[in-house]
Amino acid sequence: MAPPPPLDDLRRFVARILRCDVAVLQDDTDLLATGLLDSLQVVELATELERGWGILLDAWDLTPENFASVGALRCMLDAKLAA
Repeated sequence: MAPPPPLDDLRRFVARILRCDVAVLQDDTDLLATGLLDSLQVVELATELERGWGILLDAWDLTPENFASVGALRCMLDAKLAA
């Protein structure tokens, strides 16, 4: 398993997946409310997170709370990597 990414690296990773400018992503930018992240992109982002950090996400992990922001994604990654 890879170590948790620094937030700047995770922000760039998320921006690449969402095909958006990294400058619009702050730690607390609500990805769902802003429309930057839709349901299909949740699946794509989950797949890339699994691949990039060697984790397994299950259906219980694919919640709006976990995918709401870069900060929330980092918390989920930290928890998965610590398990």
